[in-house]
Amino acid sequence: MEFGQLLVVIIETPGSTRSQPLIRSLESDHRINVVRLSACMLSTYSEVENLDTPVNLEIFKFLQGRIMSPQEIGCAISHNLARGLLASSAIGGVVLEDDARIPNLDSFFESASKFLYEQLGKISILSLNEFSSEDTSNFERKGFQRLFGKPFLALAYAATPKAATALQHANQPLGTVADWPTARVTFFSVFKPLVLHGDTSSGSTIDIHGSLDRKGLKTIHKFYQLLFISFFHRPKNLSLSQYLNEVHWSRISWRLDMTIRRFLRVVSR
Repeated sequence: MEFGQLLVVIIETPGSTRSQPLIRSLESDHRINVVRLSACMLSTYSEVENLDTPVNLEIFKFLQGRIMSPQEIGCAISHNLARGLLASSAIGGVVLEDDARIPNLDSFFESASKFLYEQLGKISILSLNEFSSEDTSNFERKGFQRLFGKPFLALAYAATPKAATALQHANQPLGTVADWPTARVTFFSVFKPLVLHGDTSSGSTIDIHGSLDRKGLKTIHKFYQLLFISFFHRPKNLSLSQYLNEVHWSRISWRLDMTIRRFLRVVSR
């Protein structure tokens, strides 16, 4: 099957060189149309208040037990801009954060292109990075795993135009981190990562000094949520279906996807 040019949007940190290895690996390939998008960098809440972008963090604080940081808000805005570019393209494309590293460009191009052509007209996203921080089930297997839940990170993903639009609209007004706003999207994951997360020259631009508290809810608050005790004190704009999805289904689907993955790893040996 012959594929056309693949749109790849790279979200770049302004004033940083950490995207250079990625740029060098992509720009010389005629099969790839590279678009470099300058990331929205925020460091204070006063900067957030001065944005033209509407922000409502009430639900995020309720569900996560913490305030969303200015850096996370900037990251989410950047991904919304990148998703807007994919939404207006013919078949969609790929979003890469600038610490993404591609070990095999041919496999990356062929897998992302094949997915976008096969899923054209559908609301589908393919995660191209690792399945989880603890997953070691990197095996050779054709195709993709359809997920019941959401992927691990928004480091690298291919999205159809409809999926990019759905994610963009789901985070307007902006109310959650880039990975992943609740939307009617079908997620897939590669079996073997096609994109790796960082190298010795890259680091986090969200938590540069490791000072942000992103641990989330304490155990007792998790139980309150699971037992519906917290539900009666929820924000008014948080529906029952969203509560069930974020509190219960997210946990169930993650374990289900992990179990399926482990099973497939065994049977593929």
